[in-house]
Amino acid sequence: MVDDDSSRVTGDITPSTVPIVPNISSRRLHVIITGLWLCLFLSALDTTIVTTALIKISSDFGALEQAAWLITAYLLTYNCKTHPPQLHHRTNDTAFLMITAKLSDIWGLKSLLLLCASIFLVFSMACGGAQTMTQLIVLRAFQGIGGSGLYSLTFVAIMKMIVPEKIGFYSGIVSSVFALANLLGPLLGGIIADRTTWRWIFFMKYARCRLLRRAS
Repeated sequence: MVDDDSSRVTGDITPSTVPIVPNISSRRLHVIITGLWLCLFLSALDTTIVTTALIKISSDFGALEQAAWLITAYLLTYNCKTHPPQLHHRTNDTAFLMITAKLSDIWGLKSLLLLCASIFLVFSMACGGAQTMTQLIVLRAFQGIGGSGLYSLTFVAIMKMIVPEKIGFYSGIVSSVFALANLLGPLLGGIIADRTTWRWIFFMKYARCRLLRRAS
């Protein structure tokens, strides 16, 4: 009887039912969450920061009729995401998240996150140095690929690091970037375009991405 009871108890506790959460300190967890928040903020900011600088950018290249493509090209590869994955029900978003999560299992979450940050940084700098409107549109599309990876992997990291009871809390904190990006993006874009040159909209990401790579 004792053996049967003990086997029943041990049988109920299987590796699949125990959440696997890395053993990290609260302080380090907050530092990581801050870094993830900044990653998501950078990718979300680029969906709105260009809007108030469209006229100046298109006027410099003499291609006003192509101005809308500067935003559309980024959103096409960014999958037009404006909400956390758990609130999305579109199949293309879910499929992309699953593919990215699988790649993070193969290559490692940190390595893939740094790769997406590097892609986002490189093509942001390339956008700042674009010489034609066509170049800028194409580079914006590649920039969106890096930004989309930052978006997806941020929430993948939360699901892997946080215990299930606190996932909603930390997801809510990280998701606050969308409200902030929608508020600050047009303001920053207009100020930068009026006071300096629109190219600094893309060049300013260099210092921020360098900061993120050091923190990671």
